[in-house]
Amino acid sequence: MADSAWDEYLRTFHRDKPRATDEGLVPFRSADGKTPYRLLADALQSRAGSRAEILDLACGDGRLVEDIVAVAGPAATVTGIDMSEHEIARARQRHPDATFCVGRAQSLPFDDDSFDVVLSHFAFMLMVPVVSVVAEISRVLRPGGSFVCAWSSLARVEGDLADILRLKRESERARPPEIPVFDPRQSTHEGIAELFAQTGDPRRVSLRTVPVTCTVDADGAWRFLDSLYFTERLEDGIRAELQKELGALTAARGGSLRLQQTIQIATLT
Repeated sequence: MADSAWDEYLRTFHRDKPRATDEGLVPFRSADGKTPYRLLADALQSRAGSRAEILDLACGDGRLVEDIVAVAGPAATVTGIDMSEHEIARARQRHPDATFCVGRAQSLPFDDDSFDVVLSHFAFMLMVPVVSVVAEISRVLRPGGSFVCAWSSLARVEGDLADILRLKRESERARPPEIPVFDPRQSTHEGIAELFAQTGDPRRVSLRTVPVTCTVDADGAWRFLDSLYFTERLEDGIRAELQKELGALTAARGGSLRLQQTIQIATLT
């Protein structure tokens, strides 16, 4: 399958902004202090045995691996796959004992029934065509295995975070042509269950939602906004004006902004 403009955009973005995901998500914490990465890995507590074989799908720079090992234990085998060779190179440096490879979720280079658990952190909702991805996940999962994915919808946030996103939308000229039409089922647990059912996979789905928050100053608010896709595509003058408006918003709120979103974690077993 030929690479799409969307694939090429994602590769370029994560090549040029390797810490974007961390800068956008790691500052957020649940009430008990957990990052979105750890919240996803926590699903392994009742799903993975001590010697489980786990696939980190769209692993990026391997940030999730340390949380996987913390929950599943050092005897677990972790394999990461990502379509970005630059991210995989960073992942190998970060975790030399784990296995990483370059590849696409639509055509996984693994045998049938290879993994006990497949995890995907803030990536499944961006994969197209998703039907091919679901078929591949079902193929590589062992009977009784689990697929767990995490995401957050920034379309339904409120408060300071909603105001930040409004500033960004006002700065965008038009929908970038790289953005594909995503299947709406990618962003609901019922829809994910339906996608798997269409492949003949009988797994059941459960959903856990966890509010996460962080408090940022003007610089932190800009780092968050600049971590989002397509902000880097804005003209320099528009970026400068956007940062200025963000600084004014932060000053008007007393020098800090409280950002809140809800992490959604769907588990299919």
